[in-house]
Amino acid sequence: MDSDLGFDWFDLNNYEPFKTMSTEDWIFQLNFRSGCYDLYVNRKEELNKLKASELLESTKPLKEAVVPHNDEYGYFLMLDYEQKARDSIESQYENTTSINCTTSLDLFEIHENSKLDKVWNACDKVSGQFFDEVDKGILSVALTSHDLNNYERFNRDNIAHVNVDLSATNKQLKDDFNQWLLERRKKLKVAKKNEFKQSDFDKWIRYAVIQYLDIFLVSKLEKIEITHSKMAKMIFPYDIDTDVDLVERVRKVTKPMAESILNCRVDSSLSLQLIQQKIIGMKTV
Repeated sequence: MDSDLGFDWFDLNNYEPFKTMSTEDWIFQLNFRSGCYDLYVNRKEELNKLKASELLESTKPLKEAVVPHNDEYGYFLMLDYEQKARDSIESQYENTTSINCTTSLDLFEIHENSKLDKVWNACDKVSGQFFDEVDKGILSVALTSHDLNNYERFNRDNIAHVNVDLSATNKQLKDDFNQWLLERRKKLKVAKKNEFKQSDFDKWIRYAVIQYLDIFLVSKLEKIEITHSKMAKMIFPYDIDTDVDLVERVRKVTKPMAESILNCRVDSSLSLQLIQQKIIGMKTV
């Protein structure tokens, strides 16, 4: 247990359950941490309004290492996968685990997003006008991919919207989609992902990724300064007397892994992968 001010809650022993954790549990644990990261990165105005007691309450689950499933959100998340798999199999629409039709409700909710008012105003000024008569800045906003406008205006997610010309040949559609996917992931900074395996979980455990995330998130949300040197001693205490440069391990290995998990929304990728696995299992029974 670390005795320094602000981190007396930290205890490596509390992270032992991660070594035998199910995929469902991993998703829940990562999802909660992604929510904390989103609060720190994308909802600073909301964060700044929180009282000290509310901040401590928001970080309390992190300090337990294994975030408990004792709230409605956790309960729903843990029970959702079987049903999502069944819904996908039984769906009357042309939907798959990762590709779904954009519904009228989706479009309505996109339009109702007040964070994009400047985008809608630009579209209103361009609609029905000759492009050469419209201000170039306004025109640029209106003709920019909606996903990029969404990304640049604080409401980033991993959902992309496209128009598909079904009159094209199968080969052209597949070739074009592969090219579009490559470019879109690059622009939205969504990394290409391979299927996750137990070896990935083992690597996160070996390099203390969850421990790093918890210390990092608590330090940012509670505004406590901590160095890589201090963090290295906390998460790798058994390697202190070895020849390994622990600070470099944190900086070059643990930190990039942790950032990738949060920025690439690995919890979402794992969730989709799990649903797909359950669909395959149901179809083969």
